[in-house]
Amino acid sequence: MMCGHLEKQGYKNPTTVQARAIPPLLQGKDVLVESATGSGKTLSYLIPVFEALARKEPRIGREDGTLALILCPTRELCLQVLDVATIISRRFTWIVPGSIHGGENRAKEKARLRKGVNVLICTPGRLYDHLTKTSAFDVRGVSWVVLDEADRLLDLGFKKQISS
Repeated sequence: MMCGHLEKQGYKNPTTVQARAIPPLLQGKDVLVESATGSGKTLSYLIPVFEALARKEPRIGREDGTLALILCPTRELCLQVLDVATIISRRFTWIVPGSIHGGENRAKEKARLRKGVNVLICTPGRLYDHLTKTSAFDVRGVSWVVLDEADRLLDLGFKKQISS
């Protein structure tokens, strides 16, 4: 479904981490990936997320709310992951990626969540804030949770927010 689209974006062949992580993720298995920066980890989890959401019947839309959560330790990483998710979403225009993180206007984030964000890339602190204070934020349909740089998330003291 996605191969031709990724080739047009300059992704010709999967990296080693992608070749090893994507198949079990497409089968719905949990995966722990350890690989160097720049090895293609982001696509390793975004491809299966978008593939799974694209195959849902009936076709998902904004009104389905958040179906995938991707937690990142920093705002900068959230924005990097959002850039890649945006590239993928050009193939799946009905799947809406978005991000919430510190340094952004909380009211604007709340409005985006109310409107509907299917693939939400976020920092744990801001996610926790919206989970506890934004009544329109619906996470009942979440079937994907990704901890990007899980070691850093824990090192930065986000264990309480992640557990909650």
